[in-house]
Amino acid sequence: LAATTFAELPPLVHSRAQQRAMQQIYKIVQPGKSKYKSKRRKLTQLPMKEVDAAVDALEKGVLLVLACIADWNPLCRKVVPLLESINQHIQSVHDPPLNNNANDSAKHAAWTPPKIPGKVKVMTVDMSESQLLQNRFNFRCCPMFLCFWDHKLVHASNTMRYTDEFYKQAISAIESGQKGQFLPKDFKFHGVTNHPHAILDRAM
Repeated sequence: LAATTFAELPPLVHSRAQQRAMQQIYKIVQPGKSKYKSKRRKLTQLPMKEVDAAVDALEKGVLLVLACIADWNPLCRKVVPLLESINQHIQSVHDPPLNNNANDSAKHAAWTPPKIPGKVKVMTVDMSESQLLQNRFNFRCCPMFLCFWDHKLVHASNTMRYTDEFYKQAISAIESGQKGQFLPKDFKFHGVTNHPHAILDRAM
């Protein structure tokens, strides 16, 4: 080829085998294709003023996981896709949930989510709207997860942002609710705690 500049050279063409190899190495997603088999469903976001009504209207035998998030918080922005993935899996869509387990060795290993012994509904609430829940339960960190069963608070934690922890704690909350074991009516966090159903970890 007679070429004096790079612009005069023909475009580089890769074989299909080379294209597949580069896609695997660089995790390239082809235009128009998603790495997920089905589109993740957006979570329902409750206005702060409707939280109490949603808890009061909760069906019997359903665990409501209310994720208290803030759009400005980087951790919250990361946890929303994870919650959408978990919620989609819980609602019997067959894609496995995203895996961001706290244990580094488990993160890269094959992981099958455990079966949850009951129905779970995941919703979000924007803490930027009001400090109602923060003042009621005395927390300032986010994301915070408040779990309700039979209209009562059964579990509160800021560590459910990992896939394995979400399933483990949701199952524990359901089992406690089925036994009638709830957090006190006037429950408030008082500093760092690792109570089985009131988990506040400042390191999160």
